[in-house]
Amino acid sequence: MAINFATALSIGSVTMAAIMVALVRFSVWYSEKHKDDDKKTEKEADSLNHPGFDGGSNLAENGAMNKSYKFSPEVRERAVRMVQEYRGEYPSLWAAVESIAPKIGCSAHTLLEWVRRDEVDAGTRPGRTSAEAQRIKELEREIKELRRANEILKLASTFFDQAEPDRRLKS
Repeated sequence: MAINFATALSIGSVTMAAIMVALVRFSVWYSEKHKDDDKKTEKEADSLNHPGFDGGSNLAENGAMNKSYKFSPEVRERAVRMVQEYRGEYPSLWAAVESIAPKIGCSAHTLLEWVRRDEVDAGTRPGRTSAEAQRIKELEREIKELRRANEILKLASTFFDQAEPDRRLKS
């Protein structure tokens, strides 16, 4: 039996306060118990996406390069603008990207990804825009939090049902 509003009214305010305190304690206990699960998941995801970390490919080991560089949004915008300005002077997009990438200090594949992302955001290429991708990511995070809260409430409800099975509620 789940504790709902009608049940809470029939139990009384003192008992309800005790139930709420117990629910908060249960929630804290559950969060503490499962917080390492989130850290493991985040670490696994990071290790797959970042070279040099456990589980990821280390480009230095492969002889490709020593460091992983992060570029500011301004540098990315400038590089994309350069590719778009000089695109007509080259036989293909790839040729323009290969020519400009060393000047920026990034790989040609990275610059090509930036150019394609900019085209999608501008609407000249089909695909999911950056804003849409960000919104989806936020919604997925919210769904995950709501599912966890729902799981906690289900467990708490089961906990309270088992704690006092012989208690009769006023009707």
